[in-house]
Amino acid sequence: MKINQIIIVLGCIISLICCKQEGKEIMADKNNITSEPVLFDINNDTIKENLNDAIKKGDTIAYLKSLKIFTTNGYEKEFLYYAMKMAEEQHYPLAYENVYTILLRISDENGYRKDSKIGEYYLLKAYELGSKSAKYNLENFYKNKPIPTSASVLK
Repeated sequence: MKINQIIIVLGCIISLICCKQEGKEIMADKNNITSEPVLFDINNDTIKENLNDAIKKGDTIAYLKSLKIFTTNGYEKEFLYYAMKMAEEQHYPLAYENVYTILLRISDENGYRKDSKIGEYYLLKAYELGSKSAKYNLENFYKNKPIPTSASVLK
């Protein structure tokens, strides 16, 4: 069980590091070109519009753009709220998985209890909605045991 969680966390960390490398944008100032990252601003109209389109209209592309912007700028914890909203309002499997992953990553630094069933609930919901990666993770987690329902873990 712990080995699977460590593998998942390491994979996510590696992908975040790679994304941070890709997240740098070239900014041109007439005669000066730098490779400094663009500053993240939660109040940016484009970010607000993408989040609104994702949560209210179910726009998965806007959700993915928002996820990338938040994570490449180091605001994954702050994205947890939007992932939960997208999951609950649009029943988007990836959003359910993102909630699980974010909770798993912040567990040590913010006091989220690893034995809490909330993260497992979100992973199970992703599985129930057809996520193949959630299925893979749960099959490894439960081995030869039947995978429970999301509702049953919160009882």
